[in-house]
Amino acid sequence: MSAMKTLQVLCLVVCGGALAASCSRDPQVLRDTHFQKGETYFKEGKLAEASIEYRTALQYDAQMGSAYFKLGEISEKQEDGSGAIGAYIRAADLMPTDIEAHLRAANYLIAARQFDDARAMALKVVELDPKNVEALILVGNASAGLNDLDRAIAELQAAQRLDAADPRIYNNLGWFEAIRGRSEQAEAVFRQAVEKGPKSAAAHLALANYLSATGRRDEAEKSLRTALAVEPTNVPALRAMGWFLTVANRAKEAEPFLADAAQHDPRPDSAILLADFYVWFGRDADAVRVLEQLKSTGSSRVLIDMRLASIFYRTDRPQAASLVKAVLASHPDDADAQLFSAQLAFDARKLTEAMSAVEALTTHYPRLAQAHFLKGRVLLELGRFGEAAKAFSEVVSLNPRAVPARLYLARLQLLDNKVMAARNIALDVLNLAPGNPGARLTIVQADRASGDLAAANRKIADLARSYPDWTPAHDEAAHLAILQSDWPVALKALDRIEALDANSTEAFEGRLAVNVGRKDFKSAFELLDSRLARDPNDQRALLVAGQVYLAAGDQARAEGAWQKLLAINPGNNDAYDALGRMYANSGRLEAAEQQFATLADKGVDVEYGLILAAVLAHGQGKLDVAKQRYEKALAANPQSAVPANNLAWIYAEEGGNLDTALELARTAKRAEPENPNFTDTLGFVLMKRGLPASAIPEFQAAVHTSPKNATIQLHLAQAFAAAGQADNAMVAAQKALLIDPAFPEASEARAIVERRGKPASSPKGT
Repeated sequence: MSAMKTLQVLCLVVCGGALAASCSRDPQVLRDTHFQKGETYFKEGKLAEASIEYRTALQYDAQMGSAYFKLGEISEKQEDGSGAIGAYIRAADLMPTDIEAHLRAANYLIAARQFDDARAMALKVVELDPKNVEALILVGNASAGLNDLDRAIAELQAAQRLDAADPRIYNNLGWFEAIRGRSEQAEAVFRQAVEKGPKSAAAHLALANYLSATGRRDEAEKSLRTALAVEPTNVPALRAMGWFLTVANRAKEAEPFLADAAQHDPRPDSAILLADFYVWFGRDADAVRVLEQLKSTGSSRVLIDMRLASIFYRTDRPQAASLVKAVLASHPDDADAQLFSAQLAFDARKLTEAMSAVEALTTHYPRLAQAHFLKGRVLLELGRFGEAAKAFSEVVSLNPRAVPARLYLARLQLLDNKVMAARNIALDVLNLAPGNPGARLTIVQADRASGDLAAANRKIADLARSYPDWTPAHDEAAHLAILQSDWPVALKALDRIEALDANSTEAFEGRLAVNVGRKDFKSAFELLDSRLARDPNDQRALLVAGQVYLAAGDQARAEGAWQKLLAINPGNNDAYDALGRMYANSGRLEAAEQQFATLADKGVDVEYGLILAAVLAHGQGKLDVAKQRYEKALAANPQSAVPANNLAWIYAEEGGNLDTALELARTAKRAEPENPNFTDTLGFVLMKRGLPASAIPEFQAAVHTSPKNATIQLHLAQAFAAAGQADNAMVAAQKALLIDPAFPEASEARAIVERRGKPASSPKGT
């Protein structure tokens, strides 16, 4: 080979290599390669691997609408609605003429109640294909969601003209007529669908649903059986028949229909419904079997693991926690798993951890009512009642029919001694859910709180008769009887609780209360010894044992019980709290302070421990320690009212940080605007800033809320004096002395009276 020829060959080889390298780095080639790999994985059911490949393709071409569409399909298979909606919307935006992408996006937007966007998306399809029945139905559904029923019906009638046999059109038309209150027209539409399609299970099913909703259950069952006669393997009809019989408590008849639905449904929905059926009737083992079989088929693992966790939650908490942890490891943003994890932390009394979790949830998912509900329960346990009320109120604003949240609000009103407000909430619940036992119980408790024990006795007896197997009714009956020292009635109620549950904690504690009420400490100790002999590490029994020993005047045994409880569970904040309160009540303030500081250090309930340790240090004059703890509590929760209020007072007394003091005082008042002490602090800070005119309305509000507080009356007098309102100052000072002639600052009130309301020559602000 000549030198020239060799050079040409070398050039070809080198250039060829360069060309190959260049092609391998071509973004379009790499995009298509990864997309095709994704397609292969998708067909094989390897959704995680497919997702990685589609996302890699998007790294090379962020405008690849088909990759977004496939990601939407993966999310749909994994029942990840939020992932699907985002992917399909992006696909539709990038592929403006792709009808299927727009239809998928519109469907998910309707499910998310984003009706404006859904209608716009569906109308785009109508522009592309005016005869697209699916799009016209979606436009109608979106219009109905926007309460534009006339437009909704018009769109469905247009779809009906294009496809007179589509049962979905009749189904939606019928319901829209029903919503308008035109029941005869609604039923006529459903029956017209049956006439048009006598062999259509969907048409018979739609009529059955309507008949069931209007209370005509016999006719509904007949229509359901007709639907299955024409299509014996129709999955929606099988599911509807099964659930219809389930709700009617005809379990043996229902099970075969639900099992057939699971067998014929290629999606996991019917198998999950069958598992729910088993759970409904207490057949947890069968439910677990169905779900484990479903998981082995490669169905959505997250959905199934969360269902399994909810079953194990009742019987095997560690297993439930393990499943939720695994879900969060693979899907850290899964809201249901995050909520479940927070619930487990709450159950374990890890209140700081639970609070952190629900705060994150309500921030990321502000419309997730369950997260706000759990947040309210955590705040209630933390004693932050004002914030708890806000959380439960948010639940009600998101879901006005949220009865449990309303009942918690009523309970909070009772705790705040607002009996009438609690009663009104309970009555509202009864309007929403007539006969609701929780609301009836709240009214009994309102009667008890208002001192109307005769009415409470009568109503609790009625409630216990109506719900003979409901423990809370008998527990309240026992509580009422103990309050009235009616021991036979109390013991009868406790007997009923034990008949329902031989190991009932309510019955055990109720019997202890009866013994303590009778001053029969010997019997109380025997009952405790018996319980602890069965389980020496029974944490609840040890906690209550300490309370019984304390009631008997034996602080040493009480302390021993609670110390043993802490040895078993160093994170039990109830034991720290009990010890701290015992020490504080017996004048052992330093020991009490240490208990609450330890509670904070253990990390179980950091904020609660810090605040009480700070308050106790504050009370002992250890201001530097108190300030440090208040500041640490506020770092954990900037909206915490007590540390904000107390720190504001300290700063104001010291005369420094007045700007910060004012901000903190306002934070406390925002958290609890009706708390007279917080309002008083705000006035005090304003006085220190030399603004008596601004302080006066704050003190007046505090006086209005707490008219028997001599100190607040004095502060009002001082503000009037500093503002030059001498007559008002003298009147306020005299009122303070009338309330309590010997209150600690009485000499200052007398000085104002002696000066006839004029300020001292060198006013101190308070």
